[in-house]
Amino acid sequence: LLATHTCPLTHALFVHPVLLSDGHTYEEKALKAYLGSTTGFPKSPMTKETMRAPTFVDNVALRNSLAHAIDAGLLEGDLVDEYKEALEQELKDAKILAVLKERAARHDADAMKDLGYAYYHGSYGLDKNFVEALTFFKQAKELGNPTAMAMYGFMHLEGKGCLPLPSYGMAYVGMAAGQGSEYACSIM
Repeated sequence: LLATHTCPLTHALFVHPVLLSDGHTYEEKALKAYLGSTTGFPKSPMTKETMRAPTFVDNVALRNSLAHAIDAGLLEGDLVDEYKEALEQELKDAKILAVLKERAARHDADAMKDLGYAYYHGSYGLDKNFVEALTFFKQAKELGNPTAMAMYGFMHLEGKGCLPLPSYGMAYVGMAAGQGSEYACSIM
């Protein structure tokens, strides 16, 4: 029972199992990381066959089966404890994210900056998304947040979420440094 509820990539119980087009189930975040780390056509983690267009869908039946087995006391131990901790962390992250989004909707520059960092790093259950990060840093910059201004400039320097524009990026990093951003000063 435990083997069918354990991801072959993480060796942990599934929290968000997804069925890949290779016919095997994986933890969603681990699979995305695996697929994102390959160049060209990725190979199946299990069969090692090349996949031209890997697709996956939520494995709701497995997720429900696992939750039922844990609730019924059929599974116990360290893996179950880790599973429960992961679910608790998801709830905490969801609450933090909801508060940040609510504050950002009210034009709170610090919340916009924090959302930019969340998308930049893939925090609070979000996937890394440089385009979204850049959007939030831009909005916070326009509201006068010097740290967001520095990140906006840095992302243009590096070409993350946009085309690299070094002179444009350095202009914003310089302005942020002039407004007291220690991060901007460290970039310079």
